[in-house]
Amino acid sequence: MLYPFLLSQTVEPTPSLNMTTTSFTELDPRTNEPVVHDYFVRLNQSDFIATADLFSEQGGLKPPFEGIITGRSAIAEYLEKEALGMKIFPTHMRTTMSDQSYTQYQVQGKVKTNYFTLNASWLINLNTVKEITFVEIKLLENLSDLLAFKHH
Repeated sequence: MLYPFLLSQTVEPTPSLNMTTTSFTELDPRTNEPVVHDYFVRLNQSDFIATADLFSEQGGLKPPFEGIITGRSAIAEYLEKEALGMKIFPTHMRTTMSDQSYTQYQVQGKVKTNYFTLNASWLINLNTVKEITFVEIKLLENLSDLLAFKHH
């Protein structure tokens, strides 16, 4: 795998959104969704079981260049194998409401490994009981830059 930690996934496809949107705000645990905040804190602590516990039983994770990883135990196993040593620095969050069954957050920031730092975004869906049902990680770099990492 080219970029181990970058994770993301979904159990259900993201519904088309008829949304109201707030502007990006600084990611601050006092003013933003605690589950989203905890997701990044637990990842940065390499506490992958606790990270996976934030997901619903059939929640999904979709890393870049990979298929969907479904279920808490599979997510924890994936993170243990691929995310160890990575640090995530979320900087901005956009909250998007689509309907009464879930809330969607888009977070932007950086992912740092021993070898490089990349800009990334995370699309995170929470259900009404504040469980993560979907995380998709997207790299915000151009393809030629990403391919250059592979050759070094």
